[in-house]
Amino acid sequence: PLATLEQFLVQGLKYPDVHLAFEIKRHSSKENNDRCIKEIVRLLKEYKPERKQITVTSFDMDILKTLRALMPLSELNLALHGDVHPQVLWDNGIDGMAYNMNVLSAHPEWIEQARAKNMSVTCWLPSRIEDMATFIGLGVDAMTVNDVALAKKMTERVYLSK
Repeated sequence: PLATLEQFLVQGLKYPDVHLAFEIKRHSSKENNDRCIKEIVRLLKEYKPERKQITVTSFDMDILKTLRALMPLSELNLALHGDVHPQVLWDNGIDGMAYNMNVLSAHPEWIEQARAKNMSVTCWLPSRIEDMATFIGLGVDAMTVNDVALAKKMTERVYLSK
């Protein structure tokens, strides 16, 4: 069974060293998006995760902008799945990128630009060891992967970045 957001928070917040991330999907209407966001805000205010413990992502910038209007930067990390320049994200109150590896490969300078603003950078979906090594070297904060064993092997090694 799929956990509810409340179950996810209850279980995940038992482990302060675990970073929780979840995605808000686009709904059939703005009203449904707003209803979803309102419930997420209610749960986050009830369970009070520390900012460093949680990131909320979406492919929909308007969803993230609405969420940011309800929860300030000091309370919540937000990250867009997409291909928007980091300055545009920053200007809209979004403090993270969760981009496909092909987007970051095409714009590796965005990683450095985002890091200069203390924005989070997540890369998804490197599957080859060479790709994981590249993004580790470029300084991403996290990678979303399918092969967890390979990623664990990669993170146990020492890498030098520029």
